[in-house]
Amino acid sequence: DDITGAYTANYMSSRMTEECARARRYKTDLSFIVLDILGYVDYSEDEQREILTSLSQALKQLLRNIDLLFSGDEPGRYFILMPNTPLVGAKVVGGKIVQLVGNLGAGGENVALPVAMGVSAYSEDVNSPELLVSTALSDRGAQG
Repeated sequence: DDITGAYTANYMSSRMTEECARARRYKTDLSFIVLDILGYVDYSEDEQREILTSLSQALKQLLRNIDLLFSGDEPGRYFILMPNTPLVGAKVVGGKIVQLVGNLGAGGENVALPVAMGVSAYSEDVNSPELLVSTALSDRGAQG
């Protein structure tokens, strides 16, 4: 993605497989965040660009250089893979992202931008890329 610098969904699949294998082998933490900008497709192209530019700036402040941002399969959906991050840490970062994105508004309006966020972490029960994604998606709730 030219605006956010997010990797593609295809790359996410292979990278998540690698990171899950690493977490299993070395017994390290691995967390995953799904972020949905609700109603994103209802905004004009200019508003969408403005939202993504602000999102990109917010993520640059909050994410580490080892965290990976991916474009989702739906417009306005993003995934964040966070190696060496426990679930509680991902929830803190996710909450800050929701707060920043929720305050962005669109089109110069002072209207909150509705955001939903879900978080999951690698564990004995959640031990594959598919389970990380499905668990995070089921954890989503409107937050902003």
